[in-house]
Amino acid sequence: MLGYACDFNDTWRVQIDFQSGSGNSSTIGVVWSINDDCQVNPAIYVTNDSPHEVLGFVSFTYSFNLWGGRK
Repeated sequence: MLGYACDFNDTWRVQIDFQSGSGNSSTIGVVWSINDDCQVNPAIYVTNDSPHEVLGFVSFTYSFNLWGGRK
């Protein structure tokens, strides 16, 4: 597995990942941190096997504390 991420500021990040093997894929995506708790991550996956498939993916993340407050 190989990956690289570049943070432009506290809001935007670009990520590129590669995982070898026919069942895996290469990925490029961005992360938009709306605030400290919410993130949106759209990405494009290109499968390593033949024929290559291009797949889209979007994840939405919300983080919260179960115990105590944020430090």
